[in-house]
Amino acid sequence: MPRPVDHLTRGTSIGVLAGVLGAVLITSCGSDLGPPVLEDTPPSEGWYRQAPDLVVDGFLDIDFVNADQGWAVGEEGAIFRTTDGGRTWQSLESGFLTTMLAVDFMDDSTGVVVGALGQILRTEDGGESWKSQKISADDTLFDIWMMDADTAVAVGTSGSVLRTTDGGLEWSREEIGDYESLEGIWFTGRTGWIVGHGYSVVSRIFRSTDHGLNWTPVWNENAGPVTDVAFFDRSEEQ
Repeated sequence: MPRPVDHLTRGTSIGVLAGVLGAVLITSCGSDLGPPVLEDTPPSEGWYRQAPDLVVDGFLDIDFVNADQGWAVGEEGAIFRTTDGGRTWQSLESGFLTTMLAVDFMDDSTGVVVGALGQILRTEDGGESWKSQKISADDTLFDIWMMDADTAVAVGTSGSVLRTTDGGLEWSREEIGDYESLEGIWFTGRTGWIVGHGYSVVSRIFRSTDHGLNWTPVWNENAGPVTDVAFFDRSEEQ
Protein backbone atom coordinates (compact mmCIF):
# COMPACT_ATOMS: atom_id res chain seq x y z
CA MET A 1 0.00 0.00 0.00
CA PRO A 2 1.43 3.46 -0.90
CA ARG A 3 2.21 5.57 2.13
CA PRO A 4 0.06 8.69 2.66
CA VAL A 5 1.65 12.07 2.16
CA ASP A 6 1.02 15.42 3.74
CA HIS A 7 1.53 19.11 3.17
CA LEU A 8 1.56 22.05 5.58
CA THR A 9 1.28 25.58 4.19
CA ARG A 10 4.16 27.30 5.96
CA GLY A 11 3.35 30.37 8.00
CA THR A 12 -0.37 29.58 8.26
CA SER A 13 -2.62 27.24 10.23
CA ILE A 14 -3.84 25.59 7.03
CA GLY A 15 -2.94 21.96 6.46
CA VAL A 16 -3.71 19.54 3.65
CA LEU A 17 -3.18 15.77 3.60
CA ALA A 18 -3.63 13.37 0.71
CA GLY A 19 -3.40 9.61 0.57
CA VAL A 20 -4.86 6.37 -0.70
CA LEU A 21 -8.14 6.16 -2.64
CA GLY A 22 -8.03 9.88 -3.39
CA ALA A 23 -8.48 10.94 0.22
CA VAL A 24 -7.93 14.69 0.72
CA LEU A 25 -8.20 16.10 4.24
CA ILE A 26 -7.89 19.79 5.13
CA THR A 27 -7.78 21.82 8.32
CA SER A 28 -7.95 25.60 8.65
CA CYS A 29 -7.00 25.78 12.31
CA GLY A 30 -3.88 23.64 12.58
CA SER A 31 -5.76 21.18 14.75
CA ASP A 32 -5.31 17.48 15.35
CA LEU A 33 -8.62 17.16 17.17
CA GLY A 34 -11.29 14.75 16.10
CA PRO A 35 -11.73 12.32 13.22
CA PRO A 36 -12.17 13.61 9.65
CA VAL A 37 -15.71 14.57 8.76
CA LEU A 38 -17.45 15.20 5.43
CA GLU A 39 -18.48 18.85 5.19
CA ASP A 40 -18.67 21.57 2.56
CA THR A 41 -17.37 24.20 4.98
CA PRO A 42 -14.57 23.74 7.51
CA PRO A 43 -15.48 23.15 11.15
CA SER A 44 -14.05 25.36 13.85
CA GLU A 45 -11.45 22.74 14.65
CA GLY A 46 -10.29 19.34 13.44
CA TRP A 47 -10.01 17.88 9.94
CA TYR A 48 -12.66 17.57 7.26
CA ARG A 49 -12.62 15.66 3.99
CA GLN A 50 -12.65 17.52 0.70
CA ALA A 51 -13.64 16.16 -2.70
CA PRO A 52 -15.24 12.94 -1.35
CA ASP A 53 -16.25 11.96 -4.91
CA LEU A 54 -12.69 12.18 -6.24
CA VAL A 55 -11.78 8.89 -7.93
CA VAL A 56 -8.08 8.01 -7.98
CA ASP A 57 -6.17 4.92 -6.84
CA GLY A 58 -3.90 6.87 -4.53
CA PHE A 59 -2.04 10.15 -4.04
CA LEU A 60 1.68 9.78 -3.34
CA ASP A 61 2.79 13.41 -3.07
CA ILE A 62 1.32 16.89 -2.79
CA ASP A 63 2.76 20.40 -3.14
CA PHE A 64 1.32 23.88 -2.61
CA VAL A 65 2.82 27.22 -3.64
CA ASN A 66 0.36 29.22 -1.55
CA ALA A 67 -2.79 28.65 0.47
CA ASP A 68 -4.90 28.16 -2.66
CA GLN A 69 -2.86 26.56 -5.43
CA GLY A 70 -1.57 23.02 -5.17
CA TRP A 71 -0.94 19.81 -7.10
CA ALA A 72 -1.20 16.14 -6.15
CA VAL A 73 0.26 13.15 -8.00
CA GLY A 74 -0.11 9.41 -7.75
CA GLU A 75 -0.93 6.07 -9.32
CA GLU A 76 -1.43 5.52 -13.07
CA GLY A 77 -0.09 8.94 -14.05
CA ALA A 78 -2.53 10.86 -11.88
CA ILE A 79 -1.89 14.61 -11.66
CA PHE A 80 -4.50 16.85 -10.05
CA ARG A 81 -4.62 20.61 -9.39
CA THR A 82 -6.54 22.74 -6.92
CA THR A 83 -6.96 26.51 -6.99
CA ASP A 84 -9.16 26.81 -3.91
CA GLY A 85 -7.06 25.34 -1.13
CA GLY A 86 -8.00 21.72 -1.79
CA ARG A 87 -11.77 22.11 -1.79
CA THR A 88 -12.04 21.00 -5.42
CA TRP A 89 -9.55 19.20 -7.69
CA GLN A 90 -9.13 19.15 -11.45
CA SER A 91 -7.56 16.20 -13.26
CA LEU A 92 -4.68 17.21 -15.55
CA GLU A 93 -3.75 15.23 -18.65
CA SER A 94 -0.06 14.32 -18.81
CA GLY A 95 -0.26 11.70 -21.52
CA PHE A 96 1.52 9.10 -19.36
CA LEU A 97 0.29 6.24 -17.16
CA THR A 98 3.53 5.94 -15.19
CA THR A 99 3.13 6.12 -11.41
CA MET A 100 4.06 9.66 -10.33
CA LEU A 101 5.86 9.73 -6.98
CA ALA A 102 6.79 13.37 -6.34
CA VAL A 103 5.88 16.89 -7.43
CA ASP A 104 7.53 20.26 -6.79
CA PHE A 105 6.48 23.69 -8.09
CA MET A 106 8.45 26.94 -7.96
CA ASP A 107 5.41 29.16 -8.56
CA ASP A 108 1.92 28.86 -10.00
CA SER A 109 3.32 28.05 -13.44
CA THR A 110 6.58 26.08 -13.31
CA GLY A 111 6.80 22.62 -11.80
CA VAL A 112 8.31 19.16 -12.19
CA VAL A 113 6.88 15.69 -11.54
CA VAL A 114 9.01 12.53 -11.24
CA GLY A 115 8.18 8.86 -10.89
CA ALA A 116 8.66 5.27 -11.91
CA LEU A 117 10.76 4.20 -14.90
CA GLY A 118 12.79 7.40 -14.70
CA GLN A 119 9.88 9.59 -15.71
CA ILE A 120 10.43 13.36 -15.47
CA LEU A 121 7.65 15.74 -16.54
CA ARG A 122 7.88 19.52 -16.62
CA THR A 123 5.18 22.15 -17.00
CA GLU A 124 5.43 25.90 -17.45
CA ASP A 125 1.70 26.63 -17.53
CA GLY A 126 0.52 25.29 -14.20
CA GLY A 127 -0.05 21.79 -15.49
CA GLU A 128 -2.13 22.47 -18.59
CA SER A 129 0.60 20.81 -20.66
CA TRP A 130 3.56 18.59 -19.79
CA LYS A 131 6.84 17.78 -21.53
CA SER A 132 8.76 14.58 -20.80
CA GLN A 133 12.44 14.97 -19.89
CA LYS A 134 13.03 11.28 -19.20
CA ILE A 135 16.70 10.28 -19.58
CA SER A 136 16.63 6.63 -18.46
CA ALA A 137 14.19 3.88 -17.59
CA ASP A 138 16.61 2.32 -15.10
CA ASP A 139 15.86 4.58 -12.13
CA THR A 140 12.69 5.04 -10.16
CA LEU A 141 12.73 8.65 -8.99
CA PHE A 142 11.23 9.16 -5.54
CA ASP A 143 11.66 12.89 -4.92
CA ILE A 144 12.43 16.19 -6.67
CA TRP A 145 13.49 19.63 -5.42
CA MET A 146 13.42 22.81 -7.50
CA MET A 147 15.84 25.54 -6.38
CA ASP A 148 14.74 27.91 -9.12
CA ALA A 149 13.08 27.67 -12.53
CA ASP A 150 16.25 26.20 -14.07
CA THR A 151 17.92 24.23 -11.26
CA ALA A 152 16.52 21.01 -9.76
CA VAL A 153 17.75 17.81 -8.10
CA ALA A 154 15.98 14.44 -8.18
CA VAL A 155 16.82 11.26 -6.25
CA GLY A 156 15.94 7.61 -6.71
CA THR A 157 16.98 3.98 -6.82
CA SER A 158 20.59 2.73 -7.11
CA GLY A 159 21.76 5.80 -5.22
CA SER A 160 20.96 7.97 -8.24
CA VAL A 161 21.11 11.76 -8.02
CA LEU A 162 20.00 13.71 -11.09
CA ARG A 163 20.67 17.43 -11.47
CA THR A 164 19.78 20.05 -14.06
CA THR A 165 20.73 23.72 -14.38
CA ASP A 166 18.94 24.49 -17.65
CA GLY A 167 15.32 23.75 -16.90
CA GLY A 168 15.70 20.06 -17.66
CA LEU A 169 17.10 20.28 -21.18
CA GLU A 170 19.98 18.19 -19.83
CA TRP A 171 20.21 16.14 -16.64
CA SER A 172 23.51 14.96 -15.16
CA ARG A 173 23.47 11.70 -13.21
CA GLU A 174 25.71 10.39 -10.43
CA GLU A 175 25.47 7.56 -7.93
CA ILE A 176 26.15 8.22 -4.27
CA GLY A 177 27.73 4.89 -3.39
CA ASP A 178 26.06 1.56 -4.01
CA TYR A 179 22.83 2.20 -2.18
CA GLU A 180 19.44 0.78 -2.85
CA SER A 181 17.14 3.74 -2.50
CA LEU A 182 17.35 7.51 -2.00
CA GLU A 183 13.82 8.65 -1.20
CA GLY A 184 13.78 12.20 0.18
CA ILE A 185 15.47 15.52 -0.54
CA TRP A 186 15.24 19.00 1.03
CA PHE A 187 17.15 22.25 0.63
CA THR A 188 17.43 25.39 2.74
CA GLY A 189 19.36 27.80 0.57
CA ARG A 190 22.57 26.19 -0.67
CA THR A 191 22.45 23.45 1.95
CA GLY A 192 20.61 20.22 1.14
CA TRP A 193 19.93 16.79 2.62
CA ILE A 194 19.18 13.45 0.98
CA VAL A 195 17.82 10.51 2.97
CA GLY A 196 17.36 6.86 2.09
CA HIS A 197 18.35 3.35 2.99
CA GLY A 198 20.54 0.47 1.91
CA TYR A 199 19.75 -3.14 1.15
CA SER A 200 18.89 -3.99 4.75
CA VAL A 201 17.97 -1.63 7.60
CA VAL A 202 20.92 0.72 7.16
CA SER A 203 19.69 4.31 6.96
CA ARG A 204 21.54 6.94 4.94
CA ILE A 205 21.71 10.72 5.24
CA PHE A 206 23.81 12.90 2.93
CA ARG A 207 24.47 16.63 3.08
CA SER A 208 25.46 19.19 0.43
CA THR A 209 26.60 22.77 0.98
CA ASP A 210 26.95 23.77 -2.68
CA HIS A 211 23.45 23.52 -4.15
CA GLY A 212 23.74 19.79 -4.68
CA LEU A 213 27.00 19.65 -6.64
CA ASN A 214 28.68 17.43 -4.03
CA TRP A 215 27.26 15.18 -1.31
CA THR A 216 28.88 13.99 1.92
CA PRO A 217 27.52 11.12 4.06
CA VAL A 218 26.62 12.30 7.57
CA TRP A 219 24.66 9.29 8.85
CA ASN A 220 25.07 5.58 8.19
CA GLU A 221 23.49 3.48 10.92
CA ASN A 222 21.27 0.43 11.38
CA ALA A 223 18.32 2.59 12.31
CA GLY A 224 15.77 1.37 9.79
CA PRO A 225 14.76 2.89 6.44
CA VAL A 226 14.56 6.69 6.24
CA THR A 227 12.09 7.84 3.60
CA ASP A 228 11.59 11.60 3.96
CA VAL A 229 13.20 14.79 5.29
CA ALA A 230 11.96 18.31 6.01
CA PHE A 231 13.29 21.51 7.56
CA PHE A 232 11.10 24.36 8.69
CA ASP A 233 12.61 27.21 6.63
CA ARG A 234 12.82 26.44 2.92
CA SER A 235 14.66 29.61 1.90
CA GLU A 236 17.15 30.26 4.71
CA GLU A 237 20.79 30.37 3.54
CA GLN A 238 22.90 28.03 5.68
